[in-house]
This record gives sequence, structure tokens and C-alpha cells, in this order.
Amino acid sequence: WCLTRGPDACAAGFGNSDFAEAQLALWLQDPRFEGFDVNAMLHPLWFALNTGFSGMSDSNARALGFAHEMDWRTSYVDSARDLLNNEVGIAIGNEYWRPTDIVAAVEQAALTGRLWCISSGGGAALTSC
Repeated sequence: WCLTRGPDACAAGFGNSDFAEAQLALWLQDPRFEGFDVNAMLHPLWFALNTGFSGMSDSNARALGFAHEMDWRTSYVDSARDLLNNEVGIAIGNEYWRPTDIVAAVEQAALTGRLWCISSGGGAALTSC
């Protein structure tokens, strides 16, 4: 993805992942999300920042998401969860551009069951969470 989009787009797209990772650390300590798969919140935040804050097009964001999953895939279920949650993030990014508003919208999506998680029961399956 970075080879075809160039170094500036690459830096912006992956730079937002640093912000998302820092926010993930805060969510891990937030009692509202105790017992929640906060990793499911990482991708929607990252992709909302890409489309909203950084102004990346939806198609470029999706291409980045696919490339990321091809490079970092740990399992097909994990990748499917991330790609579905990317779509939630893209929708949020189309509505909000300020990082604080984006964080709040991702939190609201998590608290209202709009994200996808890997089920904790037997077998690897996706479920809304």
C-alpha cells in the first residue's frame, strides 16, 4: 500500500495507528470497558482517524486495511473482525473529524454493540459486541 500511495500517505495512515494504540492503553484502564474486547475498538479508531482527521478517501482507507491484514494477519477470524470494524471506523470518520469526537464516537459504538468481536465460546466466530 505504501509503495503505491507514497511516503506521505503511508506516514499519515500509519501515524494514526500510533494515536489509536495510545488510546487503547487508556481504554484498557477505563472501567466502562472492563471485560470488553477493547482490541475491537482499535481498528475503528484508526480508520476513523484516517478518513475523518486525515481526510483519507474511503477507498484508500479500505486498501490500507486490506494491505495491513495481508501483512499482519494472525488468523482469518481476526482479520475479518478488523475489516468489519474498519468499516465502522470509516463511517465514523465520514461524520467526525476532531480526534476527541472520533474517540467518543468509537466508545459509543462499543457501548451500543456496533462493533465486531471474536466470540469467547468454543470455536472461532465473530459476534457483535
